Amino acid sequence: MKPSYNRFRRFCAFSVGVILLLSGILKLMDPTGTGFIVKSWLDFLHIGFLAPVAVGIAECLALLESVIGAALMSGVWRKITAIAASVLMGFFTILTVALAIANPVMDCGCFGEAVHLTHNQSLIKNIAICALLCLAFLPFRDFGKPRPVKYVAFSISLISLIVFALWSMIALPLKDYTGFAPGKILEASRSEDFVDLSEPVFVYEKDGERKNFRLDNLPDSSWTFIDSKIIEDEYSSRPVLSIYDAEGEYCDSLAARGKVMVVSVYRKLHRRNAAGVRDFVSLAAASGYVPLILTSSPEYLPEDLRPLSRRADYKTLATLNRSNGGVTYCVDGQIVRKWSCNFRPQKEKLAELAVGDPTSLALESQSLGGLSFQGFLLYIFAVLLLL
Repeated sequence: MKPSYNRFRRFCAFSVGVILLLSGILKLMDPTGTGFIVKSWLDFLHIGFLAPVAVGIAECLALLESVIGAALMSGVWRKITAIAASVLMGFFTILTVALAIANPVMDCGCFGEAVHLTHNQSLIKNIAICALLCLAFLPFRDFGKPRPVKYVAFSISLISLIVFALWSMIALPLKDYTGFAPGKILEASRSEDFVDLSEPVFVYEKDGERKNFRLDNLPDSSWTFIDSKIIEDEYSSRPVLSIYDAEGEYCDSLAARGKVMVVSVYRKLHRRNAAGVRDFVSLAAASGYVPLILTSSPEYLPEDLRPLSRRADYKTLATLNRSNGGVTYCVDGQIVRKWSCNFRPQKEKLAELAVGDPTSLALESQSLGGLSFQGFLLYIFAVLLLL
């Protein structure tokens, strides 16, 4: 083939690699959020029994997508990479065709929380990528060989992506693209007349049958609690917590007055994590903060912490803070900082936060996270392009 056409083929493969790498990293950065996306896919495909491993599936798919993207950009093992990329995109394209036809109320999650596409937009994107793959790899021969240093570049990128994935499993996303990002103002704090019109619904199961129940009509103990959700626009980015007490009365103002340390518990706490929550609540109270434990089910908490808790929707809590047992600092309704359950602030940090300007701290948090994420992207691209 002519050298100019070979360069065109490499350009097509490289372009697909950039898209897959960016898409994979954005999902890899947010395991919990990507797990929600995969769970919605599983429910759509009627294999919801795999929901307990949705986060694991999400991380594996995101890592695979990132690695294939890096391989396409570096040009290593071109035949194997061509097959892997074609199979991956074929699967996603078939899935998006089904989504476009059925049009369920869910997000495709192509770029995580960063970019939201409709099903039709996602389908068009996938068709365009498949067209680029055809231009890059058909006819299936004469791919050429990369320079040996490209194998070194790919290896460094692979190790970096694995480390990034492991870090994302224990820490919060470097860049927060949710509606509860630092700097956002909780809706309840904007007006004393705010009324939350959302309504909690609880999902219970008995003898293989699942039903939705409202707070004033919960089933007996023969039913098993599965999940809770809020009846509203599921993908609304409005920062509304929808907190309610045991009597079902809304009390969002609890997180919108004063200096509040909100602990999100949306899954059952393990013993070590529960001890950490208990210690942090005591430390926060002693440091002059108002500790507030929010949980989607009291059963997820030890008995001594249940009287201190309030209820909120599972997905809302996981959006507020991606870490189960993680902490979110709010001042008069403004979200200031977030920490995962593995890096809760200690006494010295709490004292430092108490005298800091909330708006400045929120901007610093967002800027630091954004710069860290951009730095990682620049590092990966520099390795793949310059080596």
